[in-house]
Amino acid sequence: MVREQKQAWCVLGLFAAAFSISTLLILLVSVKLAPLGFGVFFLGFFVPLVGRKKRDDAEVDMDERDKMIGQKATLGGAMLSMAAFMLACLITWSIYKHQNRESISIEALPLILHAGVMTFWLARSITVVVLYGRSSKGEES
Repeated sequence: MVREQKQAWCVLGLFAAAFSISTLLILLVSVKLAPLGFGVFFLGFFVPLVGRKKRDDAEVDMDERDKMIGQKATLGGAMLSMAAFMLACLITWSIYKHQNRESISIEALPLILHAGVMTFWLARSITVVVLYGRSSKGEES
């Protein structure tokens, strides 16, 4: 398993943990505390340290296929993240429009940002896992 794959599985594990914690907070405490559960997801800033080892200058860390998979995953994650941003903005606008409010609460803006960031990393990680799984079975991407 290459480093990129290990990092993708770590991000997927963090998302599963964050989703579980948020669900428990909703069921046991209050809906208002649910976003705190997704704070666990932002431990993902430390994911680049996973699979890191001392580099030997003679050893190749990544080949062309790995680079191509990373580029496809990043592009797919960015496209889906942009769609999530637009959807979150439209949903927020629709809710506030039907409430006859002319300004958006400042609590809504970080949620929109977090939705986009989480969508990017989740989509990128799923794409990496799928593309590496496909190429290990001999299929063409």
